[in-house]
Amino acid sequence: MKKIISNQFEQYFERLSKRPYPILKDYHRIKSSSDLKYLKDLSNLGINQVIAKAIVDFESENQSFSIRADAKVLLLINYSNMIYYPLSQAGIFERNNLKDEIYHEVKRILSDASKGEDEISSHKILLSGLKLWNSLKTLGNDSW
Repeated sequence: MKKIISNQFEQYFERLSKRPYPILKDYHRIKSSSDLKYLKDLSNLGINQVIAKAIVDFESENQSFSIRADAKVLLLINYSNMIYYPLSQAGIFERNNLKDEIYHEVKRILSDASKGEDEISSHKILLSGLKLWNSLKTLGNDSW
């Protein structure tokens, strides 16, 4: 049953990435582009590209396990819509610093979620986010 659901998420993710939703297209574009894959300066990227780049970079640095599509979608949608936009509008962070912080936080959450696992799911992402909550600058008590 788990494998069927995982396959359905993969198919859903692939289908969505072919539609004109930039939040999901960025992941595939960055994964296939050598220019964006090795880019170090995030200031010229949109937030969706920054999050997608963090996922792609983490995958290329840690190939012993996989990140399920549901985990990718969760990170892409939630970090852009529920963290970046409110914090950037509130002016708590300078935008480029916020992008850098989110890039590193996404990789940190992925790293924590991967401990002892061969596959990272959205459930593991949520558990890692809760575990790391107060130590993440964008989620910690000082930001909200």
